[in-house]
Amino acid sequence: MSPDPPKPFGVKLDPQIQQALEHRDYELLGELGRGGMGTVYLARHRKLGRRVAIKMLATDRQTKENSIRRFRREARTFAQIRHPHIAQLYEFEDTGSTQYLALEYVEGTDIEQERRRGRYWSAGEVGRMLHSLASALEHTHHKGILHRDIKPGNILIERDTGRMVLTDFGLAKGEADESLTATGFAVGTPAYMSPEQISDRFGIEPDGRSDLFSLAVVAYEMLTGEHPFLAGDDISTMRRIVKEKHKPLASLRDDLPEELVSVLEDMLHKDPKKRVENAAAVVQRLGPLYGSASPHPSPADPASSAGERRSSSGSAREQLDRLLSPGKLYLLIAAVAAVTLILGIGLGILIVSLA
Repeated sequence: MSPDPPKPFGVKLDPQIQQALEHRDYELLGELGRGGMGTVYLARHRKLGRRVAIKMLATDRQTKENSIRRFRREARTFAQIRHPHIAQLYEFEDTGSTQYLALEYVEGTDIEQERRRGRYWSAGEVGRMLHSLASALEHTHHKGILHRDIKPGNILIERDTGRMVLTDFGLAKGEADESLTATGFAVGTPAYMSPEQISDRFGIEPDGRSDLFSLAVVAYEMLTGEHPFLAGDDISTMRRIVKEKHKPLASLRDDLPEELVSVLEDMLHKDPKKRVENAAAVVQRLGPLYGSASPHPSPADPASSAGERRSSSGSAREQLDRLLSPGKLYLLIAAVAAVTLILGIGLGILIVSLA
Protein backbone atom coordinates (compact mmCIF):
# COMPACT_ATOMS: atom_id res chain seq x y z
CA MET A 1 0.00 0.00 0.00
CA SER A 2 1.66 3.22 -1.12
CA PRO A 3 0.98 6.41 0.83
CA ASP A 4 -0.38 9.39 -1.02
CA PRO A 5 2.42 11.99 -1.19
CA PRO A 6 1.81 15.38 0.41
CA LYS A 7 0.56 18.03 -1.97
CA PRO A 8 2.74 21.06 -2.71
CA PHE A 9 1.70 24.24 -0.97
CA GLY A 10 -1.12 25.97 -2.83
CA VAL A 11 -0.70 29.32 -1.16
CA LYS A 12 2.03 31.05 0.74
CA LEU A 13 1.73 30.60 4.47
CA ASP A 14 0.81 33.50 6.68
CA PRO A 15 4.08 34.97 8.09
CA GLN A 16 2.77 34.63 11.65
CA ILE A 17 2.10 30.93 11.12
CA GLN A 18 5.48 30.39 9.47
CA GLN A 19 7.20 32.17 12.35
CA ALA A 20 5.31 30.13 14.97
CA LEU A 21 6.32 26.85 13.33
CA GLU A 22 9.95 27.84 12.85
CA HIS A 23 10.08 28.95 16.49
CA ARG A 24 9.22 25.37 17.49
CA ASP A 25 11.76 23.92 14.98
CA TYR A 26 9.22 22.56 12.50
CA GLU A 27 10.08 22.41 8.80
CA LEU A 28 7.01 22.16 6.56
CA LEU A 29 7.21 19.47 3.87
CA GLY A 30 3.80 19.66 2.19
CA GLU A 31 0.05 19.76 2.56
CA LEU A 32 -1.87 16.63 3.58
CA GLY A 33 -5.44 17.92 3.37
CA ARG A 34 -7.97 20.65 4.06
CA GLY A 35 -11.20 20.68 6.05
CA GLY A 36 -13.78 22.99 7.52
CA MET A 37 -11.64 23.80 10.56
CA GLY A 38 -8.34 24.31 8.76
CA THR A 39 -5.45 22.60 7.01
CA VAL A 40 -3.24 19.63 7.88
CA TYR A 41 0.43 19.83 6.90
CA LEU A 42 3.27 17.33 6.91
CA ALA A 43 6.23 18.68 8.84
CA ARG A 44 9.54 17.51 10.29
CA HIS A 45 10.92 18.48 13.65
CA ARG A 46 14.46 19.60 12.88
CA LYS A 47 16.02 18.51 16.19
CA LEU A 48 14.17 15.23 16.67
CA GLY A 49 13.99 14.27 13.00
CA ARG A 50 10.42 13.12 13.58
CA ARG A 51 7.74 13.72 10.98
CA VAL A 52 4.43 15.00 12.32
CA ALA A 53 1.01 16.07 11.06
CA ILE A 54 0.40 19.75 11.84
CA LYS A 55 -3.30 20.53 12.12
CA MET A 56 -3.59 24.29 11.73
CA LEU A 57 -6.73 26.26 12.52
CA ALA A 58 -7.86 28.25 9.49
CA THR A 59 -6.62 31.85 9.67
CA ASP A 60 -9.95 33.26 8.50
CA ARG A 61 -11.67 31.52 11.44
CA GLN A 62 -9.29 32.49 14.21
CA THR A 63 -11.38 35.54 15.05
CA LYS A 64 -14.38 33.31 15.69
CA GLU A 65 -14.25 32.43 19.36
CA ASN A 66 -16.32 29.29 18.92
CA SER A 67 -13.80 27.80 16.49
CA ILE A 68 -10.91 28.55 18.82
CA ARG A 69 -12.73 27.05 21.79
CA ARG A 70 -13.52 23.89 19.81
CA PHE A 71 -9.88 23.59 18.71
CA ARG A 72 -8.65 23.99 22.28
CA ARG A 73 -11.12 21.35 23.38
CA GLU A 74 -9.79 18.95 20.75
CA ALA A 75 -6.28 19.50 22.15
CA ARG A 76 -7.47 18.76 25.70
CA THR A 77 -9.24 15.63 24.45
CA PHE A 78 -6.14 14.30 22.65
CA ALA A 79 -4.07 15.00 25.75
CA GLN A 80 -6.25 12.63 27.82
CA ILE A 81 -5.91 9.73 25.39
CA ARG A 82 -3.04 7.33 24.85
CA HIS A 83 -3.84 4.20 22.87
CA PRO A 84 -2.04 2.37 20.03
CA HIS A 85 -5.07 2.81 17.75
CA ILE A 86 -5.54 6.55 18.36
CA ALA A 87 -3.28 9.22 16.86
CA GLN A 88 -0.98 10.61 19.54
CA LEU A 89 -0.73 14.31 20.40
CA TYR A 90 2.84 15.61 20.62
CA GLU A 91 2.28 19.32 21.09
CA PHE A 92 -0.35 22.07 21.14
CA GLU A 93 0.53 25.67 20.32
CA ASP A 94 -1.83 28.52 21.17
CA THR A 95 -0.26 31.94 20.87
CA GLY A 96 -3.51 33.84 20.56
CA SER A 97 -2.95 34.56 16.87
CA THR A 98 -1.94 31.00 15.91
CA GLN A 99 -3.30 27.63 17.00
CA TYR A 100 -2.07 24.24 15.83
CA LEU A 101 -1.78 20.60 16.93
CA ALA A 102 1.34 18.52 16.26
CA LEU A 103 0.07 14.95 15.91
CA GLU A 104 1.49 11.52 15.14
CA TYR A 105 1.97 11.17 11.39
CA VAL A 106 0.64 7.81 10.23
CA GLU A 107 2.32 7.10 6.93
CA GLY A 108 -0.12 5.36 4.65
CA THR A 109 -3.70 6.03 3.62
CA ASP A 110 -7.21 5.91 5.09
CA ILE A 111 -10.32 3.80 4.64
CA GLU A 112 -12.05 6.49 2.55
CA GLN A 113 -9.24 6.55 -0.02
CA GLU A 114 -9.21 2.76 -0.16
CA ARG A 115 -12.99 2.70 -0.56
CA ARG A 116 -12.78 5.04 -3.55
CA ARG A 117 -10.17 2.80 -5.11
CA GLY A 118 -12.63 -0.10 -4.90
CA ARG A 119 -10.59 -2.15 -2.46
CA TYR A 120 -11.99 -5.54 -1.47
CA TRP A 121 -11.88 -6.17 2.28
CA SER A 122 -11.79 -9.65 3.74
CA ALA A 123 -13.79 -10.62 6.83
CA GLY A 124 -10.51 -10.92 8.74
CA GLU A 125 -9.38 -7.40 7.86
CA VAL A 126 -12.70 -5.88 8.87
CA GLY A 127 -12.93 -8.01 12.00
CA ARG A 128 -9.48 -6.86 13.13
CA MET A 129 -10.41 -3.25 12.39
CA LEU A 130 -13.54 -3.57 14.50
CA HIS A 131 -11.68 -5.24 17.36
CA SER A 132 -8.88 -2.65 17.33
CA LEU A 133 -11.08 0.43 17.13
CA ALA A 134 -13.62 -0.93 19.62
CA SER A 135 -10.66 -1.26 21.99
CA ALA A 136 -9.76 2.37 21.25
CA LEU A 137 -13.35 3.47 21.88
CA GLU A 138 -13.48 1.47 25.09
CA HIS A 139 -10.52 3.60 26.22
CA THR A 140 -12.09 6.94 25.22
CA HIS A 141 -15.55 6.09 26.52
CA HIS A 142 -14.07 5.05 29.85
CA LYS A 143 -12.74 8.61 30.08
CA GLY A 144 -16.18 10.01 29.22
CA ILE A 145 -15.18 11.08 25.70
CA LEU A 146 -17.40 10.54 22.64
CA HIS A 147 -15.78 10.85 19.21
CA ARG A 148 -19.05 11.75 17.38
CA ASP A 149 -17.49 11.74 13.89
CA ILE A 150 -16.36 8.21 13.11
CA LYS A 151 -16.17 7.82 9.33
CA PRO A 152 -13.84 6.23 6.74
CA GLY A 153 -11.75 9.39 6.32
CA ASN A 154 -10.98 9.49 10.05
CA ILE A 155 -9.57 5.96 10.18
CA LEU A 156 -5.95 5.86 9.01
CA ILE A 157 -4.12 2.74 7.80
CA GLU A 158 -0.40 2.52 8.48
CA ARG A 159 1.40 1.32 5.39
CA ASP A 160 4.03 -0.99 6.90
CA THR A 161 1.96 -2.62 9.65
CA GLY A 162 -1.70 -2.32 8.59
CA ARG A 163 -2.42 -0.70 11.97
CA MET A 164 -5.74 1.16 12.03
CA VAL A 165 -5.61 4.55 13.76
CA LEU A 166 -8.55 6.72 14.78
CA THR A 167 -7.97 10.45 14.40
CA ASP A 168 -9.73 13.84 14.25
CA PHE A 169 -11.37 14.53 17.60
CA GLY A 170 -12.58 17.95 16.43
CA LEU A 171 -16.21 17.08 17.23
CA ALA A 172 -15.46 14.99 20.31
CA LYS A 173 -17.23 15.81 23.56
CA GLY A 174 -16.43 14.93 27.14
CA GLU A 175 -18.90 14.53 29.99
CA ALA A 176 -17.98 17.89 31.50
CA ASP A 177 -17.63 19.81 28.23
CA GLU A 178 -19.96 22.67 27.50
CA SER A 179 -21.99 22.51 24.30
CA LEU A 180 -20.49 24.38 21.35
CA THR A 181 -23.36 23.52 19.03
CA ALA A 182 -26.57 25.44 18.61
CA THR A 183 -29.66 23.65 19.89
CA GLY A 184 -31.44 21.69 17.17
CA PHE A 185 -28.30 21.09 15.09
CA ALA A 186 -26.95 17.57 14.67
CA VAL A 187 -23.21 17.04 15.09
CA GLY A 188 -21.25 14.72 12.80
CA THR A 189 -21.10 13.56 9.19
CA PRO A 190 -24.69 12.81 8.08
CA ALA A 191 -24.05 9.45 6.39
CA TYR A 192 -22.32 8.06 9.50
CA MET A 193 -24.47 9.54 12.26
CA SER A 194 -26.37 7.33 14.67
CA PRO A 195 -30.18 7.61 14.85
CA GLU A 196 -30.00 9.35 18.26
CA GLN A 197 -27.63 11.98 16.84
CA ILE A 198 -30.34 12.87 14.33
CA SER A 199 -33.61 12.40 16.20
CA ASP A 200 -34.84 12.42 19.80
CA ARG A 201 -37.48 9.74 19.08
CA PHE A 202 -35.54 7.19 21.15
CA GLY A 203 -35.53 9.42 24.22
CA ILE A 204 -31.82 9.12 24.89
CA GLU A 205 -28.81 11.40 24.48
CA PRO A 206 -25.95 10.05 22.35
CA ASP A 207 -23.43 8.03 24.36
CA GLY A 208 -20.79 5.43 23.55
CA ARG A 209 -23.32 3.32 21.67
CA SER A 210 -23.59 6.13 19.13
CA ASP A 211 -19.91 5.78 18.20
CA LEU A 212 -20.39 2.02 17.86
CA PHE A 213 -23.26 2.51 15.40
CA SER A 214 -21.05 4.77 13.25
CA LEU A 215 -18.20 2.26 13.38
CA ALA A 216 -20.56 -0.51 12.27
CA VAL A 217 -21.69 1.57 9.28
CA VAL A 218 -18.03 1.90 8.22
CA ALA A 219 -17.51 -1.88 8.62
CA TYR A 220 -20.72 -2.68 6.68
CA GLU A 221 -19.54 -0.48 3.82
CA MET A 222 -16.11 -2.15 3.80
CA LEU A 223 -17.62 -5.64 3.66
CA THR A 224 -20.34 -5.02 1.08
CA GLY A 225 -19.09 -2.12 -1.02
CA GLU A 226 -22.32 -0.26 -0.36
CA HIS A 227 -23.54 2.09 2.35
CA PRO A 228 -26.44 0.68 4.40
CA PHE A 229 -28.49 3.92 4.37
CA LEU A 230 -27.13 6.21 1.66
CA ALA A 231 -29.74 8.14 -0.35
CA GLY A 232 -29.69 10.99 -2.85
CA ASP A 233 -29.10 13.76 -0.32
CA ASP A 234 -28.18 14.21 3.33
CA ILE A 235 -31.77 14.71 4.53
CA SER A 236 -32.96 11.52 2.84
CA THR A 237 -29.94 9.62 4.15
CA MET A 238 -30.62 10.75 7.72
CA ARG A 239 -34.29 9.81 7.35
CA ARG A 240 -33.27 6.30 6.28
CA ILE A 241 -30.86 6.03 9.24
CA VAL A 242 -33.68 6.81 11.67
CA LYS A 243 -36.55 4.91 10.05
CA GLU A 244 -35.47 2.30 7.47
CA LYS A 245 -33.91 -1.12 7.98
CA HIS A 246 -30.65 -1.90 6.20
CA LYS A 247 -30.16 -5.00 4.06
CA PRO A 248 -29.00 -7.89 6.25
CA LEU A 249 -25.29 -8.54 5.92
CA ALA A 250 -25.84 -12.25 5.37
CA SER A 251 -27.90 -11.48 2.26
CA LEU A 252 -24.98 -9.64 0.68
CA ARG A 253 -22.08 -11.91 1.67
CA ASP A 254 -22.30 -15.57 2.61
CA ASP A 255 -18.64 -16.01 3.58
CA LEU A 256 -18.71 -14.03 6.83
CA PRO A 257 -18.24 -15.66 10.25
CA GLU A 258 -21.51 -15.92 12.14
CA GLU A 259 -20.23 -14.02 15.18
CA LEU A 260 -18.94 -11.12 13.05
CA VAL A 261 -22.35 -10.77 11.42
CA SER A 262 -24.09 -11.05 14.79
CA VAL A 263 -21.92 -8.32 16.36
CA LEU A 264 -22.40 -5.94 13.44
CA GLU A 265 -26.16 -6.44 13.35
CA ASP A 266 -26.29 -5.72 17.09
CA MET A 267 -24.20 -2.58 16.61
CA LEU A 268 -26.55 -1.38 13.83
CA HIS A 269 -29.73 -1.58 15.89
CA LYS A 270 -31.57 1.72 15.58
CA ASP A 271 -32.75 1.81 19.18
CA PRO A 272 -29.64 2.43 21.33
CA LYS A 273 -31.30 0.63 24.25
CA LYS A 274 -31.34 -2.56 22.15
CA ARG A 275 -27.91 -2.01 20.61
CA VAL A 276 -24.73 -3.73 21.84
CA GLU A 277 -24.21 -2.24 25.30
CA ASN A 278 -20.67 -0.87 25.05
CA ALA A 279 -17.30 -1.11 23.29
CA ALA A 280 -15.97 -3.58 25.86
CA ALA A 281 -18.68 -6.06 24.79
CA VAL A 282 -17.57 -5.75 21.15
CA VAL A 283 -13.94 -6.37 22.13
CA GLN A 284 -14.92 -9.40 24.19
CA ARG A 285 -17.14 -10.92 21.50
CA LEU A 286 -14.65 -10.44 18.68
CA GLY A 287 -11.60 -11.35 20.76
CA PRO A 288 -11.70 -15.11 20.14
CA LEU A 289 -11.78 -14.50 16.37
CA TYR A 290 -9.58 -11.43 15.91
CA GLY A 291 -7.95 -10.45 19.19
CA SER A 292 -4.80 -12.57 18.97
CA ALA A 293 -4.39 -11.67 15.29
CA SER A 294 -4.21 -7.95 15.98
CA PRO A 295 -0.67 -6.59 15.47
CA HIS A 296 -1.23 -3.90 18.10
CA PRO A 297 -3.54 -5.25 20.84
CA SER A 298 -4.65 -3.00 23.66
CA PRO A 299 -2.95 -3.73 26.98
CA ALA A 300 -6.42 -4.09 28.53
CA ASP A 301 -7.68 -6.43 25.80
CA PRO A 302 -9.00 -9.65 27.39
CA ALA A 303 -8.23 -11.57 24.20
CA SER A 304 -4.59 -10.49 24.37
CA SER A 305 -4.36 -11.73 27.97
CA ALA A 306 -5.87 -15.04 26.92
CA GLY A 307 -3.35 -15.24 24.08
CA GLU A 308 -0.53 -14.63 26.53
CA ARG A 309 -1.87 -17.40 28.78
CA ARG A 310 -2.05 -19.76 25.81
CA SER A 311 1.49 -18.80 24.85
CA SER A 312 2.73 -19.45 28.41
CA SER A 313 1.09 -22.87 28.58
CA GLY A 314 2.51 -23.67 25.16
CA SER A 315 5.99 -22.84 26.44
CA ALA A 316 5.47 -25.19 29.42
CA ARG A 317 4.46 -28.01 27.11
CA GLU A 318 7.52 -27.40 24.94
CA GLN A 319 9.76 -27.56 28.02
CA LEU A 320 8.16 -30.87 29.04
CA ASP A 321 8.63 -32.27 25.54
CA ARG A 322 12.29 -31.29 25.61
CA LEU A 323 12.64 -32.87 29.07
CA LEU A 324 11.14 -36.16 27.84
CA SER A 325 13.19 -36.39 24.65
CA PRO A 326 14.73 -39.91 24.16
CA GLY A 327 18.27 -39.02 25.22
CA LYS A 328 17.22 -37.19 28.34
CA LEU A 329 14.64 -39.85 29.15
CA TYR A 330 17.38 -42.53 29.34
CA LEU A 331 19.43 -40.31 31.65
CA LEU A 332 16.38 -39.76 33.85
CA ILE A 333 15.71 -43.55 34.10
CA ALA A 334 19.35 -44.21 34.91
CA ALA A 335 19.33 -41.58 37.64
CA VAL A 336 16.17 -43.01 39.19
CA ALA A 337 17.66 -46.53 39.08
CA ALA A 338 20.88 -45.33 40.73
CA VAL A 339 18.98 -43.57 43.51
CA THR A 340 16.85 -46.71 44.04
CA LEU A 341 19.97 -48.92 44.23
CA ILE A 342 21.66 -46.62 46.76
CA LEU A 343 18.54 -46.54 48.93
CA GLY A 344 18.29 -50.34 48.72
CA ILE A 345 21.92 -50.82 49.81
CA GLY A 346 21.45 -48.34 52.64
CA LEU A 347 18.32 -50.12 53.82
CA GLY A 348 20.12 -53.50 53.71
CA ILE A 349 23.01 -52.22 55.84
CA LEU A 350 20.56 -50.80 58.35
CA ILE A 351 18.73 -54.15 58.65
CA VAL A 352 21.99 -56.08 59.15
CA SER A 353 23.21 -53.66 61.81
CA LEU A 354 19.94 -53.95 63.72
CA ALA A 355 20.05 -57.72 63.60
